[in-house]
Formats: sequence, C-alpha cells, structure tokens
Amino acid sequence: MKTDLSHLPENKRSELGAIISAVIPRFSEIEMIILFGSYSTGKWVEDSYIEKGITYEYKSDYDLLIILSKTAQANSEALTDNITGTIDSLNLATPVTPIFHSVEFVNAALSEGNYFFNDIQDFGTLLFTTNRYQLAPKRKLSAEETKAKAERDFNNWFESANDFYSQFQYALGQGKLNVAAFLLHQAVERYFNTVQLVFTGYKSKTHNIEILGKIANSCDIRFSKIFPQATVQEKNRFKLLKKAYKDARYDMDFTISMEDIQYLSERVELLKKLTAEICRDKINSFVE
Repeated sequence: MKTDLSHLPENKRSELGAIISAVIPRFSEIEMIILFGSYSTGKWVEDSYIEKGITYEYKSDYDLLIILSKTAQANSEALTDNITGTIDSLNLATPVTPIFHSVEFVNAALSEGNYFFNDIQDFGTLLFTTNRYQLAPKRKLSAEETKAKAERDFNNWFESANDFYSQFQYALGQGKLNVAAFLLHQAVERYFNTVQLVFTGYKSKTHNIEILGKIANSCDIRFSKIFPQATVQEKNRFKLLKKAYKDARYDMDFTISMEDIQYLSERVELLKKLTAEICRDKINSFVE
C-alpha cells in the first residue's frame, strides 16, 4: 500500500490533510484511514459537458476506508454519522464518501479474497494509522472465481431490483403514489448495489441512493447521467426519491405528483438498461 500523495496537486493534498487533522484528535476509535479509488490511482475526474443547453458537472469523490477498532463501533450510526458530519463541516471543494469497517471485518475480507479490499490493499494510499494493527495478507481469487462470484451477485441483485420495479409499476397503476415512490427507491438502491457488487464484490451498508449513485459513478462514469442535478427541478425530484425510503412510508405529509414519479421512472428505466449492459461487460472482462 502506498503512503505518498505526490501525484496529487497541492490543493488536494491540503484537503486530505484537513480531514485527518479534523477527525483523528476527536475520534480515538479510528485505527486507519485509507484513500482508495480514483484519487489514489490518479484517475480522478473533474469534468463538465453541455447537453440541450444545460451544463452538467461531474467531480470524483475522495473515497475513504475508515477502519475502526471494533465491529460495534463500525455498526454504530451515531459514531459514523458523527465522523461523517465532522468531515462535511469542513466544506471541502471535493466531495467525500467514507465507508466504515472494523479491523476484524477488513482482515476477514482480505483473507477470503474479496477483490474490493484486495484492490484497496494493492492500490490504496494509507493516510493515517495508529500502528496498533496490521492488515492481513490478501488471498487472490482466480479469474474464474471472480467471474463466478460477480455472476451470482448480478443474478441475485438485478433480479431483486427488477422485482421491486415491477411492484412499483403495479402500485403506480393502482394510483398509490407514495407506495410506488418507496418501491421505486428500492429498485434504484438494488440496481446501484448490483453495480457495486459486480465491480468490487462489496456492498455498502447505506440505503442512501445519493451515496450509492456516487459509488456507481466511480465504477463507470456513464452512471453520472442517470439522475442529472443541473436544474432545481432535477435536484428536487431526486430529493423526493431519496426521501421516499422513509417518508413515503412514515410521513403523512409526504406527497409526490404523477408527473414527478413518471419522470423518475423514466430515469430508472435508463438505470436498469445501463446496469445490465455495463455489468455484463464487466463480468465478461474478468476472464478476457
């Protein structure tokens, strides 16, 4: 694993340093922080494009694996939300996507040959360690094993996403818009989970489709166009879908219009098609 950030410009190194300075003195539970993904490999993107007169921007996130001492700490929403909130309060120019796991979990995943954590060990950059723990040696899966696992994950999660999308269409046909909104959220969550599992062999614990969408974008930039955020209306419609996970079930004041839900369903149709295309290409690439 690397420890050098010399491939990054000064402003990026400064932002990463600010994260370490903010969280390490405050949270003694943190054992390691590892930068992985595009900023570690040098393949980050800061891009913009114009479509139908609207300017869209895409910016890679800092992907951080934050390793905590104990499993209970990694599973504590209070603790992980507090760490995330501390990072968010820095108002960095670059978005940050942290994931949290215990030392025990990460070492078990490495020993089992999980290729997400294997890649982190191979291509990640260690930003901080207490030196109290060492990462376990990784077990490398064969190409055939990797493809078989990716196929199992794809078949399971893509079918599950399609089931929820079918249930969404039924609820929509019945005019039950709040139920339909929740089911559409579940379909989106599962399509994004499909992508992450096929590309990494790993699934995040979050139900936040904004975070899951960023992870899918890091796997293939074409996912960045599924839910555009260039206009106020686009942002508000995505926010409705994001809120539907809880509010569509529990908030009596939650409402969504037929126009909004039809727009969102069109975007999810694109997500479904793109997930199938990109994931199948990725699965085949494991043995090419």
